[in-house]
Amino acid sequence: MRPDWPFLGVQAMRVSLSAIYTIIAFCANLACGTLSRESPPNPSFISNGIMFETFDRPEMIRHDWIAVIPEVSGATTLFEDGIAKLALPSRGSKIELRHVLDAIAVRGKRVRVSARIQTDSATADAQISFRFGTTSDIHKNPIGAGPIPLPRWRSVAADFQIPSDSTIAEIALVLQGQGNASFDDIQIEAIAPESQTSDHFISSQRLENISALTRASALIRYRHPSDQAFSLDWNTFLPFAVQKVEQAPDHAALLQTLRALFKWIAPTVEFSEQPMHTLGDLPHHAGDHLVRWRHIGFGSTPPYSNWREGRDSDLATERIEVSSDIHKISHCKSAQLHAIVHNIKGEGQASIFVEFEQPGQASKLFEQALKPTDSMKSIDVEVPGDVWDAQLGVRVIGRAHLELEGLTLTCDGRAAASVDIEHAAWAHHSGATGLYSSALGACGNARIDLISDAKTNASPMRA
Repeated sequence: MRPDWPFLGVQAMRVSLSAIYTIIAFCANLACGTLSRESPPNPSFISNGIMFETFDRPEMIRHDWIAVIPEVSGATTLFEDGIAKLALPSRGSKIELRHVLDAIAVRGKRVRVSARIQTDSATADAQISFRFGTTSDIHKNPIGAGPIPLPRWRSVAADFQIPSDSTIAEIALVLQGQGNASFDDIQIEAIAPESQTSDHFISSQRLENISALTRASALIRYRHPSDQAFSLDWNTFLPFAVQKVEQAPDHAALLQTLRALFKWIAPTVEFSEQPMHTLGDLPHHAGDHLVRWRHIGFGSTPPYSNWREGRDSDLATERIEVSSDIHKISHCKSAQLHAIVHNIKGEGQASIFVEFEQPGQASKLFEQALKPTDSMKSIDVEVPGDVWDAQLGVRVIGRAHLELEGLTLTCDGRAAASVDIEHAAWAHHSGATGLYSSALGACGNARIDLISDAKTNASPMRA
């Protein structure tokens, strides 16, 4: 079975199932490949179908859909190449395509609404809106709200129980924010009520099946760095996967189900009941490179981050700093930070900085990026009147190398704080522990080297 979304890339990994479904993951090398998206299902083969719109009927589309266009120049709706397209040239407005449904067709039923959405801009918020109920009790439910990986299609779906007294049913394609959005495969189908989709008694086998799927999904989603797993819409995939594994009557059937589910998502994952993996290192070919996940904290929004080393932009950072004598600079009218630096290289970014701490959580940071040709660098800084501490130092982001030979803070043209590179009490602040190293060296004067230690070889990983 091939999922209905595009994937790129291949990464080696292994998942082993024992009697208690312990999962062992093994990461190896990366190869590349391309899988194509299959055509959407033929509407005539969809059971319990209430609506299936592929925008392939030019003569009927404009009768079925009503455009709600704001008074903004350039705001348009278009049906082209079997796709509904919405465009907004500026922010602060909204454009919709609405389709009124026969309320009797959905009244009292449990329905699933699904679609595919694509945008061309991070500022374009595209979603499906499903409205149902009575004139005095309207339910309006957005489906698919949130960022969509560019420029891929995203599959969205949600289930709803329609009240038996509903007199209103409407679906809308909505675009808010600047950009363009495309919609396709709009589907509404009746599904079995919740009481018919699950037994009151959950067997131990079903619990084990779901436990194995949960463990495998977590490992592949957060530890398996292939393009397929990275671009997968997990919120759409997981409910489908749960339904599949629940039907497995024994260990052997579960094993086959997991292999089928993840075949196209992680082609080099190995599922087995044996405690040890059999997959060895994949051969290296010209153009191959190693890829692995890096997670700093829980999530991808500040202060946390995650990225695929060797595939995405490197988000690792290291900052080393030393406190200065604040009494010498607190009354400065003008101040400057001067640095003597050497051997700045790497695809990342190196910089010098001074940060003034103020009462409470307030602080003022002055930072200057360094270029490979720099040997001396200065920053003009403004010393806050309520400063109580000052940190001087250097920072690197991503893969970078920096040698610092001198660091001085001047006050009104006179040296106020000169850092003794060799004997200073350097403090390290890194979100990526172990990815950087620093060392003192001698080159006429003492210097400190700050180097990224991104690995070039893959190693086994167990979880």
